[in-house]
Amino acid sequence: MDFPTRSTAGAPSQREHTTRVWLLVGGVSAATLLVLTVLVALGGTQGWDDAAREAFRPGDVWGTTQQRVDHLVEGLDPRTVLVLLVLTGALVSIVRRSIRPALLALGASALTVVATTVLQIAVQRPDTHGETPGLGGSFPSGHVTTLVVCAGTLVLLLRLDGRRWPWVVVAVAGAAMGTAMLLQAAHWASDVLGGALLGTVVLAAAALLARALVPASDQSPTTVESTS
Repeated sequence: MDFPTRSTAGAPSQREHTTRVWLLVGGVSAATLLVLTVLVALGGTQGWDDAAREAFRPGDVWGTTQQRVDHLVEGLDPRTVLVLLVLTGALVSIVRRSIRPALLALGASALTVVATTVLQIAVQRPDTHGETPGLGGSFPSGHVTTLVVCAGTLVLLLRLDGRRWPWVVVAVAGAAMGTAMLLQAAHWASDVLGGALLGTVVLAAAALLARALVPASDQSPTTVESTS
C-alpha cells in the first residue's frame, strides 16, 4: 500500500498538511519555550511571577479553594497519568492487533519524562517556597507538561485528532491543571507556561511519530472526512 502523493492539481494531501501544521506548532512552541527558559534562568520573569503568586494565593493562605483543587492535582499527578496512558496504549494495541499504539504511548511517555527532567535539572529553579523539588527544580511544571502530552496522545490513539472538540478538551485540561498549580502556589506562573509549551512540543513530536507509525492507507476515514 502506497503512501498518498500530491493530487493531480498539485495541492498537498491532508496527511502532508497535518504534518506541516504539527511541525509549525512544535517549532513555534519550542522557540517560545527557549526564550522563556532563558528569561527564567536570568530572573527576568520574577516580577510578574511574584505578582501572579500573590493574586492567586494571597498571603500564602491554604483555604477551601486550595483544598478543592488539590483533588485535581493529586488525582492527576504525572505518575498516575503516565501509567494510564501506557495502559491505554496497550489496550488499543490489543484491540487493533498492532504494536504501534503501544509504541506511541511508550514513546510519548518516555519523551515527556526525559524532556521535563532535563529542563528542570538545567534550570534548577527553586519553587515558590524557596525549595528545589525533585531531581531538578520547579521549571517547567511537570504536572502541566504531563497532562497536556497524555491527554493529547489519547486523542491520537483514539484517532480523534481530525476533530476540533478533543483538542478543546486537551486545552481545558491543561489550563485547569495550570490554574490549580497557581491557586496552590505550587508553581510560579512561568513554570505553568513553560509546562504548557513543553507539553505542546512533546505532543507535536508524538503526533509526528503517530504519522510515521501509521500508513496513510490505515488512517480512519472519519478522521480524514472531519478535517475536510
